[in-house]
Amino acid sequence: MGEKIKVSIFDWGRTLYDPYAGALFPGELELLKALASKYTLALVSLAKSDSPESRRAVIEATGIAG
Repeated sequence: MGEKIKVSIFDWGRTLYDPYAGALFPGELELLKALASKYTLALVSLAKSDSPESRRAVIEATGIAG
């Protein structure tokens, strides 16, 4: 049998990122780093309220783009 893929999906707005504070919620960066040491992570964002470019800039500013 093939390898099983384990997936966790996080919503960007109000789950990882606090739009009112303009930053990740406390502990999110450490959580993502810990998960990234064991799993391949991907971030999905619908970016309905702003352009994909501006959403990408915010994501890069938080330090999680890598």
